[in-house]
Amino acid sequence: AAATTAAPTTEATAAACEDVEALKSSLEALTKVKPADDGLTALTTAIANVKTSLDKAEASASPVLQPSVQQVKTAFGELQTAASGLTADNLREKAPAIASAIKEVATATQALSTKVNESCPGN
Repeated sequence: AAATTAAPTTEATAAACEDVEALKSSLEALTKVKPADDGLTALTTAIANVKTSLDKAEASASPVLQPSVQQVKTAFGELQTAASGLTADNLREKAPAIASAIKEVATATQALSTKVNESCPGN
């Protein structure tokens, strides 16, 4: 009878799913930012939003979601490195590295999205 109280390992908790969905939304918004067109504020705001939701999702992610969240964290870390020290003056020279890092984030987001659809009830 004790085994029935444990959640199946293929499903994530509702809270973890909510946190990961919020992360997914902020990541999707980030991947739509075009630094050269949208500017510095749009990019830094999107990065800050992802950082907040990533920290929350990482803390609550169930074992089934953890590898996908870690993949996003790695790609996002590369973006943070590419955007580090970003100013209006160096935006144009940093834009290619940032765009490349955003593509990596988009790939990781897609993998996370697939995992969420498999693991979160109601998706």
